[in-house]
Amino acid sequence: MLKANDGLSLRISRMLSAEELQSLMICYLPLIGHDGVILYLSVINSELSEEFSTHQSLLAQSDMTIDQLENARIQCEKSYLIRTFKKSVSERDFYIWQIECPLIIGEYMAHEVLARRFYNTIGKSRFDAIKQKYTRQKSEFSDFKAISSGFKAADLLGWDEEFESEFQLVKASPTPAAHLEIKFDTQKFLRDISPLAFPVSARSGENMRLIEECATIYGINEEDMRMLVSRCIRLKDQSLDAEKLKQKVRSFKGTVPVLPQDPYTAPSIAFLQSKQNGIAVSSADKKLIEHLILEMKLAPEVVNVLLEYVLENNQMRLSRSYVEKIAATWIRLNVSNKDEALAQTHREAPKSKFGRKDVLPLWFDEEPVKESTSEASVDRASLIKKIKGGS
Repeated sequence: MLKANDGLSLRISRMLSAEELQSLMICYLPLIGHDGVILYLSVINSELSEEFSTHQSLLAQSDMTIDQLENARIQCEKSYLIRTFKKSVSERDFYIWQIECPLIIGEYMAHEVLARRFYNTIGKSRFDAIKQKYTRQKSEFSDFKAISSGFKAADLLGWDEEFESEFQLVKASPTPAAHLEIKFDTQKFLRDISPLAFPVSARSGENMRLIEECATIYGINEEDMRMLVSRCIRLKDQSLDAEKLKQKVRSFKGTVPVLPQDPYTAPSIAFLQSKQNGIAVSSADKKLIEHLILEMKLAPEVVNVLLEYVLENNQMRLSRSYVEKIAATWIRLNVSNKDEALAQTHREAPKSKFGRKDVLPLWFDEEPVKESTSEASVDRASLIKKIKGGS
């Protein structure tokens, strides 16, 4: 139960774009309600900093009661707009709200969970109308020739390792997916790779996030990642071929991974490989794991518990549709860490028909009652007499 004097710190990355605000009002409003929208906009426009204040400040700004505020926050959490963290000190609770930006309408309508909730809330007719209006594909420029000026290496003429070292100290770090704890030393990776192998022009925030996420999911160290990245550079324009890097990462064998003491904290690819006696994970299974982490936004430790649960209850088979159905259920239940995932597996009875155990009736093991010898003889004699025509 929230209290007005609880400590509250807001972590807001940026203001909303026009497209994100449009999506909030069209797509999120039916799910989070008017109070949810009012709270979210109050938070986004709040003057509260990352320093701890209290809920009282937000109550005054949103004109809500404490109960309304808590319910509105929960609705925003269910739609991935707010992530809440809590710490108790003595008799006082402190909360951190991590504020996430809404998905734009096209991304929202393709989301595995939100799109289904939206469809269920507004109905087919309204859903189709929004889809037609806001996700219509843009016309191709088949009759036009692309003449946009591109980046040229000469624009950074004179950039050397000294400039690069200074820049690394002051540049903004790319923000990884909030649910994915990056386990990759980016500074070490950049320190020991030459601009010839990884041009400065290719070191965009998007490319660095891709490298960090791939390294974390697949458990690839800095040295191996340098080699993979250098093989995916387009010499023509000194850019990184992101799709080629993904293919290289998926096909990279490396060494047989050694799992940590807590196996659930291992990279999901390594965890699955350990479940199949060290045999390399197939490309299809790797893509499934990427989908669970990057698109369905499950934490890797939750994915590991999910993989183990499915293998144990589906005869060691990873059926994508089966895995996704369970993953979607866990997302709706807000399963966010290993302990919650393990608890959920204990609550769920295996649904596989192969787990069925028939109970034998009580009479199955009972000995049949033997007929007496005399009774059997009498019956036999009577039968012979009848056959011979006797009375």
